Order: sequence, then C-alpha cells, then structure tokens
Amino acid sequence: MVLTFVSAARAFAALVRQISSADWTGPGLGEWDLRSLVGHASRSLITVSTYLTTTTDSVDVTSPVEYYVKIRDYASTLGAADILARGRQAGRDLGPDPAATVDQLLRTVLDDLDGVDDPLIAVIGGLGIR
Repeated sequence: MVLTFVSAARAFAALVRQISSADWTGPGLGEWDLRSLVGHASRSLITVSTYLTTTTDSVDVTSPVEYYVKIRDYASTLGAADILARGRQAGRDLGPDPAATVDQLLRTVLDDLDGVDDPLIAVIGGLGIR
C-alpha cells in the first residue's frame, strides 16, 4: 500500500509542476479555484506525515474500506462550507511557489515513510488502523 501512495504522491507533484503561473486562479472544482483544489489535495501529504506520529495500541479498523464506512457518518457532519474554507486556506498555504511547496511536502512525506514498517496509527475519530 505504501508503494501505491508513493506513486500517487509523485504523480500528483508532477502534475502540479505542469501548472503555469497564469492558471492558479482559474477554475478548479466547484467553488474552488485551481490553487484551492491543489491545496486541498496537498493536505493528503500532510495528513500522512501527521498520522505517522499518532500511534495507538488498538486496531479499530482492519481495512481501507472499513475505514471509509466508519468515517462516512463523521465526514457527513463536517459541512461543505468548512471543507470549502479548508481547501481555500490550504491553497493560500502553498505560498508564492505552489509547485515548490508541493515538492517539499512530497520530500517530507517520503522521508517520513522511509523505514516505516506497518505502524498502528490513530486516524480521524481516534480510530486505530494499520
């Protein structure tokens, strides 16, 4: 599973590097401009790094599918306005050179994953998952 994430993360960063400076304020998805959409997606890199520091002792979820089933109710209470605002903030957090920021986030998460051996981590709601 780590190899799948690493491949996807590298592909994401490569796509971000292809965005021209003139396109960042253009359409992204729904009410997000492209910067906000990329910011939202970049949160996955940050989240993986963060989760690797939140170890736990219990296994509450045994598969990604079970995780999404359990988290569905929690996620449905977040509200579209909050998600929209977090995406916009994440876009602003990319700073003046979004591609360089995403590349740095990629390097950080790859370093964090290096040598990790199937840790038991706590995710949203305190659920423990391998």
